[in-house]
Amino acid sequence: MAGFLSDNSAWVALVCGLLAIAYGLGLAAYILRQPAGNEKMREIAAAIQEGAKAYLNRQYAIIGVVAVVLFLLIGFLGSTVDSSLLGWKAAIGFLIGAVASAAAGFIGMNVSVRTNVRTAEAARGGLKPALSVSFKGGTVTGMLVVGLGLLSVVAVTLQQHARAILLGEPLLQADCARAELAVGGHRHRQDHGR
Repeated sequence: MAGFLSDNSAWVALVCGLLAIAYGLGLAAYILRQPAGNEKMREIAAAIQEGAKAYLNRQYAIIGVVAVVLFLLIGFLGSTVDSSLLGWKAAIGFLIGAVASAAAGFIGMNVSVRTNVRTAEAARGGLKPALSVSFKGGTVTGMLVVGLGLLSVVAVTLQQHARAILLGEPLLQADCARAELAVGGHRHRQDHGR
């Protein structure tokens, strides 16, 4: 089994990532089908949604500028500093992770603010229905973070492998390290002495 996982890790990560996203989107659809309460509850929920939308738009406008600056900095530094962890390959890996993280946050926040009113409505039927709706709403964000994170790892890994294959170059250990570091991973060394 260990051999299968190490030989097919990209496929396993791809399938698990897609399953996590599908499950998260399925839960989101389930949440949105739940009753949203009476007119007053929906009115309050609409105001909260409007505030959350304004917050997200403002936050992502700022984060977008920072991400573009970091993308360019990581890319251009690769040509001026002798480092195997900087350059356009690493910048693309950063961008893939940043877009996936932003998507998970945006979808998660939108589902969360819609979950609130549905949880309040479910609470009329007792604690158990309220907790069920609430936990399912929270699980959406978790599943999207995990799923999009796995897809990001696969995308960065494929980016490294595709470049090596297309250009007929060997896949260097530095490329593997860059792929792992771009998505927050770490390398385990067999020889602990070095």
